[in-house]
Amino acid sequence: MISLCLSGGTYQELDAFFNKLSEGADVTDPLQEQPFGIYGALNDKFGVRWMFCTERENRSNGLANLIINKAIQYCKDNKITRMILNAGEAGIPIYEILVFVRHLRLCD
Repeated sequence: MISLCLSGGTYQELDAFFNKLSEGADVTDPLQEQPFGIYGALNDKFGVRWMFCTERENRSNGLANLIINKAIQYCKDNKITRMILNAGEAGIPIYEILVFVRHLRLCD
């Protein structure tokens, strides 16, 4: 299965693209406000998984650091720890990682 994640932009931009792709698609997560920002996901009519997310405008980095520390504490030798640390070093925003972690459930 192919999975794509589009991040950034405004709610209006994501909403317009989400609505176009949702025709004939299986909408698994409607585009809506989440604790980390806006998120939605669907499987299009060709079987491609699309995930849309944008960061909350006034998000505090303190919260992101707290989440990283909790993940490391509970998943010390797990894939999630390496993924978060590597992504942080690569400059990937934490909310993108958390969206994938939520779906992959690497800590289970």
